[in-house]
Amino acid sequence: MIAASPCTRRVCGTISLVLALGLPVPAAAATAADTASEWSDGESWRTRIVSAVTAAGSRPTLPLGLQVALDDGWHIYWRSPGEAGLPPTLTVGPASENVASVEFVWPVPEQSVEQGQLVTRTYAGNVLIPIRLHVEEPGRPTTLDAGIDYQVCAQVCIPVRVDTLLHLPAGAASPSSHARIIAEAEARVPGPPQAAGFERLTAAFDGVRTVYITADSMFELDTSPEQIVALLEGPEGLFFRSDHATVSADGKTVAVVVDVLPPFDAEQLEGADLGVTLVTGSANAYRQLVLAAAPASTGGDLTLGVAFLLALLGGLILNLMPCVLPVLGIKIARLIDAAGQDRAVVSASFLATAAGIVASFGLLALLVAAVRAAGLTAGWGFQFQIPGFIAFVAVIVLLFAAVLAGICDIRLPIRVNRWFQAAGGDLKGHAGAFA
Repeated sequence: MIAASPCTRRVCGTISLVLALGLPVPAAAATAADTASEWSDGESWRTRIVSAVTAAGSRPTLPLGLQVALDDGWHIYWRSPGEAGLPPTLTVGPASENVASVEFVWPVPEQSVEQGQLVTRTYAGNVLIPIRLHVEEPGRPTTLDAGIDYQVCAQVCIPVRVDTLLHLPAGAASPSSHARIIAEAEARVPGPPQAAGFERLTAAFDGVRTVYITADSMFELDTSPEQIVALLEGPEGLFFRSDHATVSADGKTVAVVVDVLPPFDAEQLEGADLGVTLVTGSANAYRQLVLAAAPASTGGDLTLGVAFLLALLGGLILNLMPCVLPVLGIKIARLIDAAGQDRAVVSASFLATAAGIVASFGLLALLVAAVRAAGLTAGWGFQFQIPGFIAFVAVIVLLFAAVLAGICDIRLPIRVNRWFQAAGGDLKGHAGAFA
C-alpha cells in the first residue's frame, strides 16, 4: 500500500470537494455562465459575493464565497483576529429568498504583528472566504441579500459596509469560473486532526505563560519549523502568539510553543475550552479541546538552598564575561589599597560588598515576581523586550563610549557633585555596599 503525501491529500481534497458538490469537472471553466454579484469598490479594496455554481441545482447547501481584492499593504481579519481588528460578518437582508442560513468557512490566515507589537491573524491580497448557504427548499431559485461588514487595515483601519445581491436561478448546477478558487479556499480550511493526517493533537498549559501544542502525524511532514504555527482561540480577552516550533527527526511529531500575551490571569486558562488550529503548510488541522496542565518539571525536587547555591555558582561563572572585567579591575584595585589593613576589616568590607550584590538582586527578583503577579510578562531580560528601554540603554552606552574615547566630557554642576559627596559621606561603616 502506498501512503499519500500531505500535498497529494490536499489536491485530492480540492477535487473531492468539487465532486461532492455535484459538479462536473470540465476542461475549462464556464465563463459564459459566470455568477457573481457586482463589485463594490473602495479606496484600496473591492468586494463581492461569488458562486461556485451557475444555478441552485438540487443540493441543500450552495457553495459561495466572499471575495475581497486588496491593494498591497492592506489586509482583513480572520474569525479570531487577535489583539486588534474585526472579522467579516454577513447579515441576511429582507430581500433574500429561499435562504435558511449562511456561514463563513475560514481558511487558515497569516499570523501578523502590527504596530510593532500587536499580534493579529490576517488575510492579504486576493482573499476568498468560502460561504455555505443553506437553502429552505432545494431546487428553488435562491436570492441572497447580503449585508457585509468588515474592517480593512494598513497604517489605519477603516470599517467597511457592503450591501450586495446574488441570485441563483433554478436549474442544473454547472460550475462557474469561480468554482476553482472557492474549492482551493475550502482546501485551506483546517479539518479534524484525523482527516488532516494527525493521530493526536493536544495542548497543555504550564501554569505561567506558555501553552505547548503537540501533534503526531501519520505521515512525514514536508515542511520546515518556520512554516508551522498554532493559532489558539480561548476565553474572551485572552490573546496568543505562536512563538516557535520544532519537528522530530522522523518528521512526524510537531511541537509548538505558544505564548499567552499579557495581561492575563492564569486561572482563566486552567481547564479552559480552547480551539487549536495547527498550520504546517502541508496539512492543517482544527480541534476543540479542554486545556490540560503541562507535565511537572523533572526539577521539581530542587530545594531553595540548592537553587541559591546554583545561583551563586552562576554568578561566579558570569565573572568570566568580558563586560565584568572592568568591575573586577576595580575590586582588585581596592584589594591593593587595603594592603596593610587589618585582615578582619578587609574581610568585612568584601563580605559587605557581596551582601550588597545579593540584596540588590533579591530586590530585582521581588520586582519581577510582583510584575508577574500583576499578570504581566516578566522573565530573564524581559526589559530588553521594551523598545524604549533599548533606546535608553543605547544612548547611555554611546555617551559612555564617547567619554572613554575623549570625544566629550560630561560635567555635573558643582552643587550636584557636592550633594553626591555629602550623600556618600553620610554612609557609615559598610552601608555604602547597599547604596
